[in-house]
Amino acid sequence: MKNDKTPAIRFKGFTEAWEQRKLEDICNFYRGQGLSWEDISESGSNESILYGHLYTDYGMITDQIFYKTNEIPNSPLYSKKYDVLIPGSDTTPTGLARATSLEVDNVLLGGDINVLRPKFHNGSYLSLAINKNKNKLIPLITGTTVRHLQNFSIKEIELILTNNHQEQEKIVSIFKNIDKLITLHQRKCDVLMNIKKSLLEKMFPTNGDDKPRIRFKGFTEAWEQRKLKELCTYESSNITSQDISSIGKYELFDANGSIGRTDKCVIRKEYISIIKDGAGVGRIRKLPKNSAILGTMGAIKAEYCEYNFLFFLLEKANIGASFSGSTIPHIYFKDYGENNYFVPGSSEQKNIGELFKNLDNLITLHQRKCETLRNMKKSLLERMFI
Repeated sequence: MKNDKTPAIRFKGFTEAWEQRKLEDICNFYRGQGLSWEDISESGSNESILYGHLYTDYGMITDQIFYKTNEIPNSPLYSKKYDVLIPGSDTTPTGLARATSLEVDNVLLGGDINVLRPKFHNGSYLSLAINKNKNKLIPLITGTTVRHLQNFSIKEIELILTNNHQEQEKIVSIFKNIDKLITLHQRKCDVLMNIKKSLLEKMFPTNGDDKPRIRFKGFTEAWEQRKLKELCTYESSNITSQDISSIGKYELFDANGSIGRTDKCVIRKEYISIIKDGAGVGRIRKLPKNSAILGTMGAIKAEYCEYNFLFFLLEKANIGASFSGSTIPHIYFKDYGENNYFVPGSSEQKNIGELFKNLDNLITLHQRKCETLRNMKKSLLERMFI
């Protein structure tokens, strides 16, 4: 039988059982003071955290502070390295069930922040343990419209912890390294998305011009104005949720991805799906040939231009911005098919399409790495703590 005082995964060399401890025995408790959103200033001289920042800007461990203030409340509370912060107010029942360790000294802590100051445990390790056991925080939350979580309730929580400081530090280290990798890939993703946004503006003509500002070498001729319906054909779908099957011949997509299979209305060549009704109207995505879509979507097929070029032309055009209907928005190909766009020759179309396709592939690669790392972090939190 598994010992319930040891985690499922441990670093080599650590074998002793963990101990059950009440938080009031291993921490001193404090409460942040004062400060509001109006007190935050870019020119502030004091690093500060408001309770709301704990939801939006900080994870389980942080060593970077994003806000400053010039205001000093009466009886201010400044952080000590490894303080653990738990928000004291929120409007959702589970939002309070989170902890952030602060690896920074002398940060001004605003009101409605519960501050746990560990006596001998590594605060970042303690924050991870609390987040693993956030289900113990949820029953302690009081209030209906505005929820509250108080120090006197948190004190009673019992956790099973290691007292070995080396083991604590090793556990913290692996989570900090995962966070660094997530941040690295997210930054690369953000950089690539900004590059793409800039190139979409500069590699397609704007303001009635017949040439873009940036071109591939060797292309100099003016682009020709064409209606969208002259570049593609449109196919509608009559598939409903009643037509979904687990054993159908063709893969079926809705606006968010694959939802099963169907035997109806397959589209024989690769195409661009577009949401024509409801939420997300106008959103497009590439879909493979020999697949099908729900009736809330339409299929745009690049019959007379390069497929990838057409996709990014439509992405830049943002067709969904011109919808009709007030309760349920709609767009119709008979309307937006009349839109005029400047279009280059097929060779330049191909180069442009391939460039943006490669950018999208790189963005997707970093997004997938971020997701893989987040899933790994979630799994390790479950298995490296009790």
